Order: sequence, then structure tokens, then C-alpha cells
Amino acid sequence: MPFPSFCNVEKLPPESATVVHGISGGVDSSVTAALLKKRGCNVFAVFIELFSSKFVEKAKKDAMDVAKLVGVKFEVIDYKQQFHEHVIAPFVEFYCNGKTPLPCAWCNKFIKFSALCGVAERVSAQYVSTGHYVKTDVYQGVCTLEHAKDRKQDQSYFLHKIKPEQLAMAVFPLGDASKQQVRNYAEQIKLPVSQKKSEYDICFLADYDGNYIDYVKQYVKSHAELASGPSLFPGDILNPQGEKIGTHSGAIQYTIGQRKGLGVSAKNPLYVFKIQDQQVYVGEKDQLAVKDIQLSDVNFHEIAQFFLKKGEKNAVFAQFRSTTAAVPAIFEFTDSQYFVSFQEAQYGVSPGQGAVIRNEKGTVLAGGTII
Repeated sequence: MPFPSFCNVEKLPPESATVVHGISGGVDSSVTAALLKKRGCNVFAVFIELFSSKFVEKAKKDAMDVAKLVGVKFEVIDYKQQFHEHVIAPFVEFYCNGKTPLPCAWCNKFIKFSALCGVAERVSAQYVSTGHYVKTDVYQGVCTLEHAKDRKQDQSYFLHKIKPEQLAMAVFPLGDASKQQVRNYAEQIKLPVSQKKSEYDICFLADYDGNYIDYVKQYVKSHAELASGPSLFPGDILNPQGEKIGTHSGAIQYTIGQRKGLGVSAKNPLYVFKIQDQQVYVGEKDQLAVKDIQLSDVNFHEIAQFFLKKGEKNAVFAQFRSTTAAVPAIFEFTDSQYFVSFQEAQYGVSPGQGAVIRNEKGTVLAGGTII
């Protein structure tokens, strides 16, 4: 059987290259493993165990079955402690303090690529791979992170925090694929996960049916240091003038831009535009408008040296949510401060989420956390 039409063989590692591949038990990483094996690579399929649950046990079995069927080496590595420290604990802390976390980006930075590159060093592998829907390219000798062909599936937003040396080792065989093409190919080669449903956006919420509120409340019961988080307690719902118009049972159940389920009514639609301590502020849509934001924990990709200059007004495109397109903006920075000014006011900008800085082509130049 030939390679599927969506697979750019020239972008795959050369035959006989050793590749450490992150396999999750889902259809995307399973098809990626099959493509690398078909290419003739020496594939080490690694399942990174992040936490303990029925969901993880099922995913691990699926990954093992696929690895055996495809004919690649399989290994499980335990990253539960690191995952708790770098992803779960900050996730809960953010919500307890009225911020919206970005756990998938943290996981890619601290867990997945760190783990895969660590195994690669141990087995002398030249490449690491995942089933992410992204593409890479080369610009003036440096590796770049690009949009996937299918923008609806594009995951480059969640990879903005990975290190340049990790990106340089990475291959993403699904960058030109659609989800349906991947499923169709999985079915053709008889992978048992071909029709497996996509995982929850946040994997560790699977046993909670995706409900982050229940998860956080359960977590806090056994972590007393977080029990005083202001978002966990009842408080007031205020209008833009600071006047009380209602009450709530906990700000954790609200997010910036939320319109439904506010617990108050008005002539015109109301939106959450600020969460501060135990107070939730709501107003009409114009209250959501944001022109300027500040970032922290900014990661610059190597290509940034050709497009971004410290102390200057850099014309860029900024993306502040995974589901929205990047918009024209000015990016200014010093050694310790980072500012984005949107050309036009944006709506639904949430502290804690990521802001990805791109050039006109869409290449990721940098990314940081919205303060």
C-alpha cells in the first residue's frame, strides 16, 4: 500500500533513522507511528504516563496494542510527579485565583517534549515525533513552527512554549492531513483505534466528563493550601460601575467572555469582563474590548531574531485563543517586559491564556502568558 496522499514523505526522517515517538493510544499518534514504521524508521513508541485513572489504563492498552500491530518498540515512562507539579497543580491554582489556565501548552513544554527528548538522548535517536497537527519549515537555517494545512485542526498555538532545540528534533507527519483523512487511513491499515473518539481537550478531566469545576473542588479537598482561593467562595456579581446586581456561589464557574448562565438578567446581553478575587463583573459587549495586554514567561523561537527587535514597535500578528485567528498588532519588549497592542480592540482576552506572536505568513515567532 502506498503512502497516503496527505503524507509528505520528504518531510519524514530518512530510512533507518531512529525516532522516539509519543504514542497516546489515540488515532493521531497511532497513524503517525504507522507512517514512521512504513518509512523504514527505527521507532521507539513511548507512552508517557501522566496520572492514574481508568482513562489512562485504557489509553495505555490501546497504545500497546497499536505498537504491537504496527511492529514498533513500546515503552511506558512514568511522568506522574512532573505532570502534577507542572500541569495539574498550576491548573488548579489558576482557577482558584480567577485565571484561565492553558494546561496543554504547559504539558508540551514541561512534559511531552522533555520526556521524548530525554528518551532520544538515552537511545541515541536523531528525531522525536508526535501526532500534532502542525508543520515545520526552515528559514535561514533555523527550524520554524508553522500552521497545519487544516486550520481547524491546527495545534501550533499549543506548541509555542517548546524549546528551539526540541523543535529542531521534531517531525510532525500529520501537518498536511485532515482528521477524516487520518481516520480513513487508520481504517485502511486496520488500526483498532481508527474510530476512537477524540480525547477530552484536557486529558486529566476525562474521569470527570470534562467538568473542571468538579475536578478543582475535589482536588482542593486534599490540598488545604489552595482552600483559600478566592474563586472558590460565594461573592457578588457587579455591573461596570461596581454596583451589586446579583450573587454567585463561586467565581470559578465563570470565564472571561461568558454570556450564558450568569445568574442575572438585563435588557441587553451581559458578558463576564473581569474576575477579581470573589467578585464577578458583567457588562455589555463593549466592556470586553481590550486594546493592550502584557505578557509573562515569553518564549522566543529562533526565527524571532529575524523579525523581532528589542525596544522597537514590531508589526506582528497576535493570537490570544486557540480558536481565533491571529490579528494585526504591535509587539514591544525589553529584557523583562513584554507588551502587545492590538490594531483593533479584541474581545474575550483572558488572563492565564497564551498569546502567540506570528509573522505575516503565520510562523510562530514567540509566545507568552497573558497577565
